[in-house]
Amino acid sequence: MKRLLRTFAVVLAMIMLLAGCGTTPPKPSAAAPQAPEGFTAFTYPAGKYFTYETTWLRLPSAYKEEAEKKGTVEDLTYTTDVYGDGVTYEKHVYVYLPYCYDPADKDTKYNVVYFQHGDGQHNKTVFTQQEYNLLDNLFANGDIDPVIIAFTTFYMYEDSEDLAGDGRSGDLPNLFYKEVTESILPAVETKYNTYLTGTTKEDFIATRDHRAFTGYSRGSCATWNMFHNAFEYFRYYAPMSHACVPEEGREWESDADMIRYLEEPIIANPDMKFFIYTCKGTAENVEKQTQMVETLLTSDKFSYGYDKETNNIAITISNMNHSDRYVPYYYYHSLNTFFK
Repeated sequence: MKRLLRTFAVVLAMIMLLAGCGTTPPKPSAAAPQAPEGFTAFTYPAGKYFTYETTWLRLPSAYKEEAEKKGTVEDLTYTTDVYGDGVTYEKHVYVYLPYCYDPADKDTKYNVVYFQHGDGQHNKTVFTQQEYNLLDNLFANGDIDPVIIAFTTFYMYEDSEDLAGDGRSGDLPNLFYKEVTESILPAVETKYNTYLTGTTKEDFIATRDHRAFTGYSRGSCATWNMFHNAFEYFRYYAPMSHACVPEEGREWESDADMIRYLEEPIIANPDMKFFIYTCKGTAENVEKQTQMVETLLTSDKFSYGYDKETNNIAITISNMNHSDRYVPYYYYHSLNTFFK
């Protein structure tokens, strides 16, 4: 009789376990951000766009005004010859330095955020003064810690939109990630007061905790691509307003293909932590991006939540449309997770 009861208990436990599989996702291990005074919160209930409830915080309108403590933007020239076409391209990265940056203060080190603009934009013109005002105010008011922001471009010439290193126009192969890691990172991080101590690959890997790659729209595609190809160089990623697409620009043949693409660097580097904070406006295909995150959560390599030590992927869904102009709003969310 006792043996029969034990067998029944085991069977009952298995039935209960199987009944729960795939029906209720685990809750995030940390709460979504709360709205400080002056910020406006937009909350979307679980199931509207995403499995979990999401909260979007919009910056106060006063942050669009000129700040008393203003950052500066510098034009940094670099060269790159990574594309194998026999051409050495002279290009520019525009570097935003926060108000407190002092080139003579070598003891104060700064985290670096790399931002890739969207289709048809350029790194020199992607932000208007209003966007710089938003950054200035975020840093000056202590909402996020000051960082250096480097504005990159996949276009090879400032006046051209038909030759790009991300493999999506012109004849160049998809080697933009090599341009970033071999040409841009050394140019930026040896000139400014960063955590980098040398220029070997090992030096960049040793300082990956102090580096993020971000991008909007087509730049978001570049960010997912950077995750796959340059995982060792960056711990943090903020792909904004576009899901991951294959490098050739086609559609994934299956969800499994997409998952394998993003799992590959994680499997190759099991001891390296990472965090993806993906951001999206509601007006432009939000379902596609949220479905992608939900698909990734079927893999045991991804854990949803806002605690970067416990989780590695999160999402915020705004009530804004599709524009690079809202990048500072997304930075408020992502940078509060990345470098805290």
